[in-house]
Amino acid sequence: MSEKSPAVASLRTKIEQYLREMAGGYQVTQDGSYSLRHGTTRLVIKPAGMEGTERTMVNIFAFVTINVNVTNDLFKYLNDINKEINFGKFFVLDDQKLVICQHSLVGGTLDKDELIVGIAAVALLADKYDEKIVEKFGGQRCIDAENEALRRFPGGYTGPTITG
Repeated sequence: MSEKSPAVASLRTKIEQYLREMAGGYQVTQDGSYSLRHGTTRLVIKPAGMEGTERTMVNIFAFVTINVNVTNDLFKYLNDINKEINFGKFFVLDDQKLVICQHSLVGGTLDKDELIVGIAAVALLADKYDEKIVEKFGGQRCIDAENEALRRFPGGYTGPTITG
């Protein structure tokens, strides 16, 4: 399904309404995802079509750490966390040395409470584990990398646009 389909457009409208109600506003990224900050976490909410169907989904994720030392111990640590949590999962993009926390929701039946719980789960998990991961495996929290970039390029940053 195309990201420009009527079903995805309808899902976008619903997400925008819920984000305005719960967060007061949000940012829209260059790829059309929605972004907001919670604590030490930058959350991304991405509506999408499910390939080969007319169904939609919502991916909620947070970039947790960057430049982490990717080792078997890191994979085991994240797997042990994943066994204990109810919502969300951690995974590694090892070629980018990036830890991500992610949760997916069915778009067609999405309601505000479900979106709030999904966002809260990802935000709280990322916020809870970002410092622990850096302490054990190096790198830095993604929010620190973002803040550093903003300090280095004041006025020159052309990031997401504020909407809502």
